[in-house]
Amino acid sequence: MRNLALGLAALTLSSAAYADYPLKGDETILCTGMQYYECLLHKGCSQVAPADISAPTLFTIDLADGRIDSRSGPDDSRSTEVKQRVVIDNKIILQGAEDGVEGVRDGLGWTAAITLDEGIMSLTASTDGAAFVIMGACRPVPR
Repeated sequence: MRNLALGLAALTLSSAAYADYPLKGDETILCTGMQYYECLLHKGCSQVAPADISAPTLFTIDLADGRIDSRSGPDDSRSTEVKQRVVIDNKIILQGAEDGVEGVRDGLGWTAAITLDEGIMSLTASTDGAAFVIMGACRPVPR
């Protein structure tokens, strides 16, 4: 069932977006994760469900303003600022860092790479002894 849902999400994103590509790099885009991985020191990497790592399933990225809004469930809404934005080899690279919960050593750094021609997204986040990878796709938000 999970593979069916991921396949439908990929089909929806890819078929609806063809007319809007390539991305210009200054619009608002909607991204969805399709594959999630957790990598732990001394344990290696394994595929996980988004809920297993409290990861967002949808991202809205305002490429012009450098703002990312995301959700990992109905009661969880997050927002972050892009600290660095660079275009290299027809990819937009976004980077940032999060402190997490105050008083808890849970801060992490993240990087997202999104191809401008197809909207393919790879997002990584790393912290003490752990890394997370989200593979997905993005498409422009209709105006």
